[in-house]
Amino acid sequence: MEITSIITAIIISFLSSGGLLINQIATNTIKSQTENVEELEVRISALPTHKLLKGQVNKVRIASRGLKPIEAVRLEALEIETDSINIDLNQLKFNNLQDLRQSLGKPLQAGISLVLTETDLNKTLQSREIQSYVQKITGNNNDSAWEISNIHLNLLTNNRIKVETQIKILNRGEENILNVELEAGIEIVNGSKIKIIEPTGTLNGRQLSKKLLQGFADNINEQLDLTQLETFGITLRILKLDLNDHKISMAAFVHIKESNLN
Repeated sequence: MEITSIITAIIISFLSSGGLLINQIATNTIKSQTENVEELEVRISALPTHKLLKGQVNKVRIASRGLKPIEAVRLEALEIETDSINIDLNQLKFNNLQDLRQSLGKPLQAGISLVLTETDLNKTLQSREIQSYVQKITGNNNDSAWEISNIHLNLLTNNRIKVETQIKILNRGEENILNVELEAGIEIVNGSKIKIIEPTGTLNGRQLSKKLLQGFADNINEQLDLTQLETFGITLRILKLDLNDHKISMAAFVHIKESNLN
C-alpha cells in the first residue's frame, strides 16, 4: 500500500461521514488496507470542519507500530505527517500516481519516519515472495540454473551492512555450492542518492576482487538515484539514515507535484 493511497483513502472515508469521528474512521480505513497493525493512531486537523467538503485538510498525522502493508513485510515503526492538503474530490481516483497528481490543488508534502528491524528484514528475505523474485532475476534455462538460499542480513555499526548467502549452481546435472559473504557501507549523498561504499566480500572463504565488487556496487548505485523520481513529479529526500543496534532508522521528505493537466 502506497503512502499516497493511505492519505487519499483517509480523506474519502471521513468525507463520507460529514466530518464526524474522522480520526476513528481514518484509523479503520488504514487497518482495512493492511494485513495487520499492532498500534495505530491517526490525527486529522481540518478546521473549520466544512473544509472537508472541499477536500481541504490542515494536517494529517499517522503513527504506527508493527504495520504489515503486505504479509511478507513488517515495519517496526512508521510515522507520516503531512502539510495542508487540497484535493479536487471530483478528480480524485486511486488508479495510479498520475490520477492523484491531477486531483491535487497544490503539491502534497509529507515527512516520513521509518524503523526496520534486522529480524523483520530477514523474515522478508526468507519469504516466498522474495525468494520467487530472486529466482526470477537470476535467470534460469534448461542447461543451467541459479538458486539463492539462506540469505541472512546483519546490520552493523557505522552504517555498514553484511549479507551472507549460499548460491547453488546446477549445470548439466552437476551441483556446486558457493558460500558468499558481502559487506559494504551505506552513504546518503545530498539526500538524493543512496550509495554503496567500500564493498568487501568472500567466495567460499577466498577474498573477492575489490575492483569487481566496486563495479557491481557502481551498477547498483546508478539505480539508487532518487532524482529519477522527479520525472514522475516526485521529489524524495532522505534526511537521516542510521544503521545501528540491529535496526535501520530513516527520516525522509516527499513532495508530490500537482499535475499541469488540470
